[in-house]
Amino acid sequence: MESLKSRVLFLTYYFPPQANPGAFRALGFVKYLPRYGWLPIVLTTRGFAYIGEEPALLEEIPPEVPVVRRFSPDHYAILSRRGKRLLREEHRKSGQRLLRWFLFPDSKVLWAPLAFQAATHLIRYTRPQVIFATIPPFSLAPVAVQLGHRFSLPVVMDFRDPWGRIGMQGISFSPFHRWFSEQLLFRILSRTRAVTAVNNAIAEELREKGHPCVRVLPHGFDPSYR
Repeated sequence: MESLKSRVLFLTYYFPPQANPGAFRALGFVKYLPRYGWLPIVLTTRGFAYIGEEPALLEEIPPEVPVVRRFSPDHYAILSRRGKRLLREEHRKSGQRLLRWFLFPDSKVLWAPLAFQAATHLIRYTRPQVIFATIPPFSLAPVAVQLGHRFSLPVVMDFRDPWGRIGMQGISFSPFHRWFSEQLLFRILSRTRAVTAVNNAIAEELREKGHPCVRVLPHGFDPSYR
């Protein structure tokens, strides 16, 4: 793999051994990008108690791919472990809804400054040619575009869910939340070189929002799982 001269900083919140759809899609990119001459440099989180894990997935990560993991102050993890013993079920759910109202655009926003700091170090050390981020969490998108602006690097954004899902977390956002969400999406798309989407509906929404370069990359099927 010494011939891999192009490097991509790969930002993903979910990654093996986590076993959820976001982790599987990220793994697919990381697994096959080296075949096309790109070496992913992965920045992700550590595992969480409330997300199932499959350690065997770690064996599918190419050995030449570096994976950097940083702690995420995820409130779900806190309430799932300590809160389960200290709070009644209804009180814990109420606390989650209240936190989601303040943690905008999503509950993972507390990881954003930690991810930015770690990514800054990785960019200076590895000198990638492009930044790739797969979302949700949507709070990772501003991190990617800020990094791209700071280091003059092109950004590719992968949408697994529609941006409108920000308002589908069991609560009703205020008009200010909705206005800010639209402004944030406009800023992200205006600073993103290319966009990929998991289906046509998401792609069409992003085209309507004004991005000229949106490509559909469905989940597909990995022949190695036969």
